[in-house]
Amino acid sequence: MASAAVFEERRGIQLDDTTPLTCSFDEPQVEGSHIIYLIRVQRGWSKDDSWGVGRRFSDFVKLHSDIVVSGVDLPLPPKKVFGNMDRMFIAERKAALQVYLECVLREPVLACQLCVKRFLDPDNYDVPVDEEALRQVSMFFRNEPTWEVVERLPNIGWRIRRHYYVVRPRDSPKAVKHMLTLLPPGPQLFLAEKDLVSFFKVLPNLIHPNILPVQFSTWNNSAALLIQPFVEHGSLRDCMNPKTKLRQPYVKKYALGGNGLSLMEIRKYCRQVLDAVKYLHDKQVPFACFHAGNIFIDGGNVKLSGIEVAALGLPSPYRHYIITLKKIQTKEAEAVYTFGHLLYELTFGQMLKVACVEQIPATCHPELKPVLESLLTSTGTKSGMPSLSSLLASPVFP
Repeated sequence: MASAAVFEERRGIQLDDTTPLTCSFDEPQVEGSHIIYLIRVQRGWSKDDSWGVGRRFSDFVKLHSDIVVSGVDLPLPPKKVFGNMDRMFIAERKAALQVYLECVLREPVLACQLCVKRFLDPDNYDVPVDEEALRQVSMFFRNEPTWEVVERLPNIGWRIRRHYYVVRPRDSPKAVKHMLTLLPPGPQLFLAEKDLVSFFKVLPNLIHPNILPVQFSTWNNSAALLIQPFVEHGSLRDCMNPKTKLRQPYVKKYALGGNGLSLMEIRKYCRQVLDAVKYLHDKQVPFACFHAGNIFIDGGNVKLSGIEVAALGLPSPYRHYIITLKKIQTKEAEAVYTFGHLLYELTFGQMLKVACVEQIPATCHPELKPVLESLLTSTGTKSGMPSLSSLLASPVFP
C-alpha cells in the first residue's frame, strides 16, 4: 500500500530518512497456504503519515538474514513446518513478530539500514540508489579525467544516500589514495542553486588543523561530490571498536558499540572538535551534524568531516531528539547538544539512544559528569544549552 511522502520532491530532495518508523500489527490474512502479516507503519508522530504493508514470514526471515551480521540478539520466532495455519499459533507469531520489529527499530544502527526501510516502506525505498550514484560518478569522471576509481566502498556509513569510492590521480597510480563522496541534498535544503554552486566552489578554502581538507568539491544540480584524503585508520568510532575495519559495512561494525576512550583522549579530542566547530560557526557555516563516525583520527589528531551537510539540508542523526527539546532553537544550541552525544559515546563506548536521561551513569569520569549533566539530562536540556565559547573556556577541555 502506498505511503505518503513527508516532503514535496524538489530538485531530487527525498523524505527525511532520520524520522523514526514505528509499527503495529493488524489482523493477519490467509492467502492460499500462506499467512500475510499486515503491518501498520507510521513515520514520526503524525498518524496521518501511516500506511500498511503485508509481509509473509519468509520476508521476516530474509530481513533477519540481512541484519544478523550486526551481532544484535534479535528474537525472531522460529519456523514451524506443521500447524502453522492454526489460529492460536498465528496469533502468537503475530505478537512475536511485533516484538521482533520493535527490537530492530530500537537499535539506531539497524533502523537506518536500507533493508529495514525497504521492508517497512517499499514505496519510498525500493529504488536503485546505487545505480543512480554510479551513473553520476561516471559522468563526473568523463568531465574530470585526472581521477580514476580504485574501488567502491558500499554501505560503510549510516546515510542511505551517501556513496563512497576510493580514487587516485590517473597520472600517478602509486599516489596516495583519496575518498570520493557523492551525496544528494536533503529535505531541509534552503540554498538556491547559485548559492550551492558557490558554497562547493569555496569549500576547499575552509582550512583548519582539525578539519579534514577538501581537495575538490562541486555541485552538479542534483548532488554534491567531494574528494578528500583517505584516512585508513578510520574514525573515532573505529578507535572505540579496534577490531573493525573501515571497509566493513556499518551494520557489522557498530551495532554492539565499543569501549570508551581514556580521559586524556576524550579531553584532547573534544577540545579539537570544539575548536573546529567554533571555527565553522564563526565562518557562518552552521555545522551541527558531527558524531563519532565522521570525525577521523589522523596523526593522533581530530579531522572533522561532513561539512557539506550544512549546505545540503541533510538532517542530523539526532534531529528526532532535537525537535522534542524546546530550548534548542539555534544551530549553535544544536551543535552543543550534538557535542553532548559525542561526549557520551566517547565516555561510555555506546551511543545514547534517547533524547536525554534523568541521570548520568555513575561510572562516568568525575571531570566529565557535570558537562554531560548540563547537556543531556532532563534538567540540563530544560535549562538551555551553554555556548560553544563557554565549553571552550571550561577547564575540562584545556
